[in-house]
Amino acid sequence: MVIAPVGGGPTLVTGLGSNPGFVTPTTIWYAGQAACPPSDQCGADLTGLDGTVHACDVTSSRDQVVVCRTGEELIKNGSHCCGPRRRR
Repeated sequence: MVIAPVGGGPTLVTGLGSNPGFVTPTTIWYAGQAACPPSDQCGADLTGLDGTVHACDVTSSRDQVVVCRTGEELIKNGSHCCGPRRRR
């Protein structure tokens, strides 16, 4: 992903990702992506979701995988938020 500054500053380049959104004034969460293996049914897309969510601090350029707290899991509704773990 390329995050271009509006008011100056450096351009940030992260790993493959989609669906970015600010969760604080300086932190973007986005869905991680990876190249589709040849046996996958990705259609015309060369990448697919890899099941991770990343947090990128735009002030420090620090990019890391989001780890939910104990008892929580990522909510699979596109919000990239952590919520109570569902019973399976």
